[in-house]
Amino acid sequence: MRKLIVNKRFIIVFLVLIMTSLAYGQDVDSRTDGEISGKGTEYFPYIIEDADDWETFANESNAATYWASGVYVRMDASIFVTSIVGTSSNPYKGNFDGNWNTLEVTLTGKRLIMSLHFRMLRARQ
Repeated sequence: MRKLIVNKRFIIVFLVLIMTSLAYGQDVDSRTDGEISGKGTEYFPYIIEDADDWETFANESNAATYWASGVYVRMDASIFVTSIVGTSSNPYKGNFDGNWNTLEVTLTGKRLIMSLHFRMLRARQ
């Protein structure tokens, strides 16, 4: 009888651990259209995996989410894009990790003076 009780406790603990890990994984990896996966923190940065993610990241209407000071973004793939990040009135202020990937930008019909794929940056204070 005692062996049976121990086995039931083990099974309950095991199931709770599995359910907790599944819930945590869904929270970290959940993603809807128009959003980049991640949380924007140092340990769970927003992850740019393709050109669609870059376009979401580069869209100025998302600047408060992705360009803000203290926000972390990591690029996990080499990609080709047609837009850049930052404006003179709204520069990129976050932490960007290219993760040794290549970002190739093709711009047509625009005259820009820049050396990076970020039009405007603000130095860390």
